[in-house]
Amino acid sequence: MYERNQCPWWKKFLILSSLTVLSGLAWASVGVAQQRCLGDCGGDGEVTVDEIITMVNIALGSAQVSTCPVADANGDGEVTIDEIIQAVNSLLTSQCIPVGGGEAVCGNGQREGDEECDDGGLCVGTAKAGQACTKDDDCFTENDEYKGVCDGGDKPYTFCNSDDECPNGKCVACRTFGGDGCAANCTEETTVTYSLVPGVVRPDQSLQPGTSGAVVHGDQLVIGLGLQGTQQLKIGKERNGRITAVIPAASVQFPQIPISTLACACVRGAEYKTCGGAIFYTDGSFVESCTTGFASQPAECPAERPCAAVFGPGNSAAGIVGCESLSGIDVNITQDSCPEAGDPGGPVQLSLSGQGGAGSALLVNAIGIGTAIGACQPTFCTDADPESARGTPNPVLFTTGQACATVLCKNDDPSYPAEAKCVTGQPASCANLSAGNITGFTLGGAFTALGQQPLGDIEVTNVLVAQ
Repeated sequence: MYERNQCPWWKKFLILSSLTVLSGLAWASVGVAQQRCLGDCGGDGEVTVDEIITMVNIALGSAQVSTCPVADANGDGEVTIDEIIQAVNSLLTSQCIPVGGGEAVCGNGQREGDEECDDGGLCVGTAKAGQACTKDDDCFTENDEYKGVCDGGDKPYTFCNSDDECPNGKCVACRTFGGDGCAANCTEETTVTYSLVPGVVRPDQSLQPGTSGAVVHGDQLVIGLGLQGTQQLKIGKERNGRITAVIPAASVQFPQIPISTLACACVRGAEYKTCGGAIFYTDGSFVESCTTGFASQPAECPAERPCAAVFGPGNSAAGIVGCESLSGIDVNITQDSCPEAGDPGGPVQLSLSGQGGAGSALLVNAIGIGTAIGACQPTFCTDADPESARGTPNPVLFTTGQACATVLCKNDDPSYPAEAKCVTGQPASCANLSAGNITGFTLGGAFTALGQQPLGDIEVTNVLVAQ
């Protein structure tokens, strides 16, 4: 018997024989652009003779596997003859062998295959929510109330315990996020200024097509609001038919919004946090927000669902673009204001449906809208605003499909006809987005709000058009 870090004579002979071959290949360093392959110890996209010699030293026991983790293809804690031979063949043939020998896994903290970057993920949905991870198992504990959050599909950002609870999506506990230069799909991000086409409100209070704004639908009054301003969009590249993007909360810069002469509104991005890192419970109701810095009191989260960022650290929004298709792009928001729903009404109910074609997108954006009574004043909507004037951040779904909002029994009136207020976005070009060109990118959103004086129960539709 021999110790694990020792090497029998026959193994040394084979390894040293391979070194003899390598001595004639010192010139043959193979560039493998934007990939991390078996033997790519430096992670610089190249497999070199020196790195294969490092593998040999690990196999001989004179170096630790930790000096080159990607030398151990199957993760058994050793570097074998077969792994060295595979690395040599990779060097000779310019064929990359992803670590593990299979498809690259985005979020495991190792750059593999066609990945441009991989900085791991963060736990969501479990008692370790917010902690760093490289696989789902890193996030599980005996005290978990849920086993993850739905990623994609018809119930995004919903607590889950299995894939069966995430139609057309997946239940994940270790989730990747963008915003730090590495997108959620393990591609390098490009930062683009998302400047809105200034809104133009027509006499009937509707928006002129191709401009940005919101329309507030009250019981007796409809108010059109032109929007302008900028925010940053950090966009990844197309990979596996998808592009991912985020909006940093600090980048949201919208000027004051006069609401006729009634009030003045201020829009702020929020690093949205909830107990467990999900937005919805399994029944469709909102998870408690633990976001700080706004008018609402942050929730005290239980140990099994600690406070965690929903869209990743520092981000107010995250989205996905389907370059071939995307399911669940039609957004329908309903809220019950009927007397039997009680005060302040029933919870918001969300449903996603429909199948979008190439360039379809869905983005969830958390914004806080603060208001001040009367005309806009220079002292409002500044960093000096107290938290009480910053509104309550809520997530709004924006889509290139159709977004609708409906209040049932508006203002506690069972006879009031339920009428959906809808808006439609426009599909994007994945080629343009990957190149950092977002001109014409159009997203529509809708939400409800009850008891908003002096308008009462309202539906609000939004359109954001990029210059």
